[in-house]
Amino acid sequence: MRRTEAATLEYMSTMQSQLVMEDCRFSHVEPWLDARKVEDLWYFEGPPDTPDKAARSFAAVPERYLFVGHFHRWLVMTPTEKVDWVGQGPLLLKGAERYLAAIAPVVSGWCAIFDTQESQLTPLRCDG
Repeated sequence: MRRTEAATLEYMSTMQSQLVMEDCRFSHVEPWLDARKVEDLWYFEGPPDTPDKAARSFAAVPERYLFVGHFHRWLVMTPTEKVDWVGQGPLLLKGAERYLAAIAPVVSGWCAIFDTQESQLTPLRCDG
């Protein structure tokens, strides 16, 4: 018995584990993990909320802006500190810093837009 329509399976087979656009990398899990491997997809030692934990992602890839899901919360890190922000409004990701941002989940009614010209991350309600 098939639980998923063939068209859904066909579409899902085209999904990428990470997407790079300009100087941004988007992935479900931290970029040092491989979301195509089940053991990496389910790896969890808590969110990358310290410079030591975030360092693994910054070391793994060259992009300036790293966006992840997986943690079901807002979180922004630089290589040296946690940014005091929890999705309460737009955030400018300025200067020459690199950023790792966890985006709150659609299942909780959230999404975000990142303006690459202004380097601004804006949380949005997406629950109708």
